Amino acid sequence: HDALPISDMERFDFCWSSSTVSQTGSLEGGLQFIEQSLRYLKPGGVAVHIVEFNLESPVETVATGPVVLYREDDLRRFAKRLEAQGHAVTLNLHPGREADDLRVEPDNPDFHLKVFIQDVLSTSAGLCIRKAS
Repeated sequence: HDALPISDMERFDFCWSSSTVSQTGSLEGGLQFIEQSLRYLKPGGVAVHIVEFNLESPVETVATGPVVLYREDDLRRFAKRLEAQGHAVTLNLHPGREADDLRVEPDNPDFHLKVFIQDVLSTSAGLCIRKAS
């Protein structure tokens, strides 16, 4: 995030990342990545971030390492943190109930929406943030 020149701050209407947040080394590092991404958006701009989502435990998770897994409470607390700064946040934490949503990586390595990361069943969750005007 610091690689962009300072003149590019508040220049963009939209920012998107997929799994990048979960690969920053820690849960808090990923959340800081999201907050820093907002610096590059114009007021009213939108950021969409897809993160790895822990489906197994509201307590235990993978908190550090090459891929971290966010819990529902982690994302809800973060949304409140951003809302306190004036941003609008929408979370998509729904794991899906259709047949394709129920496939897990070992069952079908060519197509899956859920995988085991360090023996924890996970999928993706989405955060959509509209930067404060």
